[in-house]
Amino acid sequence: MLSKIEAQSTTLQVADSLYTVGEYSNAIKKYMSIDTKDQYTLLQIAKSHKAKGTYGDALEFYRKSVLKDTSNSIVSLEYGKLLMTTKKSSLADSVFTKLVAKHPQNPNFLYNLGLTKETLKDSVSIQFYKKAFDLDNSHQKSCYKVAKHFLQLREYDSVAKYANIGLSHYENNVELISILGQNYFRKERFDKAIPYFLQLIELNYKSEFIYRSLAISYHKEYEYNDALKYYKTLLTYDSQNAKIYNTIAEIYSKLQNHSEAEKNYLIAIELLKYDLDKEYYRLAMSCRFQDKWEEAIGYMKKALKENPDNFSAQYELAVFADAYYKDPEKKLSYYNRYIQKFGQKDSSPKDKKRSFMRFFEEKVQKRIHQLEQEITTRDKHKKQ
Repeated sequence: MLSKIEAQSTTLQVADSLYTVGEYSNAIKKYMSIDTKDQYTLLQIAKSHKAKGTYGDALEFYRKSVLKDTSNSIVSLEYGKLLMTTKKSSLADSVFTKLVAKHPQNPNFLYNLGLTKETLKDSVSIQFYKKAFDLDNSHQKSCYKVAKHFLQLREYDSVAKYANIGLSHYENNVELISILGQNYFRKERFDKAIPYFLQLIELNYKSEFIYRSLAISYHKEYEYNDALKYYKTLLTYDSQNAKIYNTIAEIYSKLQNHSEAEKNYLIAIELLKYDLDKEYYRLAMSCRFQDKWEEAIGYMKKALKENPDNFSAQYELAVFADAYYKDPEKKLSYYNRYIQKFGQKDSSPKDKKRSFMRFFEEKVQKRIHQLEQEITTRDKHKKQ
């Protein structure tokens, strides 16, 4: 018996060594070969599976490890976090609820319960974030959640209060710095927002959002040269944005640099030369297949406004009108409009486009004939 215990102990030591150096698959084999698996062994198997990304197996062994000793809060915490990672929020909620019930003064457990509640779209989540913060106002993650909550409510003074408390414990918390920048930006205190966005850049947190916020803030503060700098940086994210070129041109005009203003206005105009007929055509057809005829007619008219030479749009508009209107004369007017615009004088198609147009014209002429007969018959009945 003693030799067996010693062998098991040796196997455990080997497994731990393999786990330490990252040989997780071999470590798992060794752990699994141990006959009697205590909580530690089960936990190591779970951690090994988690490390190699086999989360389903990891969860199963975390569950077994928790059942071995339900009083081990650290194991339950790891289990709950992996449940959250694998989008099993309801199960995670159960795990963290039990942890908080046992340890109501633990801010980390409260924070994680708040996360699960938020994932489940339960508004009670903010209560757990606030409790975590009240217990430990240096708890950065709960502080961010509380500040963000007040930002969404536009309670700007509360945002500043909580964010500044968090920053007093860790001055480089980029989430809280960003929250304060957004807070002053929304208050239209652009002069106060600018230093926070600049601080984010200094901390090497750069994004289109930050550059846009800086560009707008400097613009609102009439600091045109700085505004130009950041608007031009925005073009590295979207070089085809006509609105940015237009704004740059406006700023150059204010700076009396009219040649640069002209240059950027021309770029903006060129970028705006974009026909939307294809987009409206597709949108109209989407409505058509939902039998939303009125909307389909409206969008097809917009397609024709963008491109009056789109004969397919003109034909489909007539078809839509035919389906939507009851009055045959109304229907007829749409088909006649097609003939007026696209009727072919020469009967021999010379290219693919004319071939299609000829095909549409034949269908239109046939429908016109049917509608004219329908109108004639109707008028005769009226006279009788």
